[in-house]
Amino acid sequence: MSKQLFKAAQQGDVDELARTRDDVLEAKDLAENTALHVAVMAQQDAFAKDLCNRRPLLLMKENMEGNTPLHCALKSARGEDLFIFMMNVFLAQVRDPEVGRRGFKANKNGESLLYLAVDRESSKSVDLLLENGVVTPDSVGPNGWTALHAAVFRKNKGKISLCSQS
Repeated sequence: MSKQLFKAAQQGDVDELARTRDDVLEAKDLAENTALHVAVMAQQDAFAKDLCNRRPLLLMKENMEGNTPLHCALKSARGEDLFIFMMNVFLAQVRDPEVGRRGFKANKNGESLLYLAVDRESSKSVDLLLENGVVTPDSVGPNGWTALHAAVFRKNKGKISLCSQS
């Protein structure tokens, strides 16, 4: 059953998702990706949004690299809108910002959500993270770079002041 789910996620088959039992939605592949990770990486936004609404806590599931679906969205070429949608679902459903601060830590490459958002010059994502306090104390990236380093490197003056205030 989970093979069908992962194929559906890859192809964006929302009809198959609707037919899938809730207990199957928690399945992981060999790389510990959930169907939400797969849909986000395949840029199947409709599938990802439906699954996110159905199972918002999948947003906190990490794969073998320590990436949550939110990390994957920020790494995606066109993932800012999907990231914002998923983060808003998380904020509306979970309602405990402490869960987010604990759950959204840096991945195994040392990339936090804030670092990725700043590094990708995703202004709306940076604003959403900072305004809602869903920022980990280790908002770092590779080689010890912080989100502030990324903002300076990208010459993003607005984000430099926001990051330095956090």
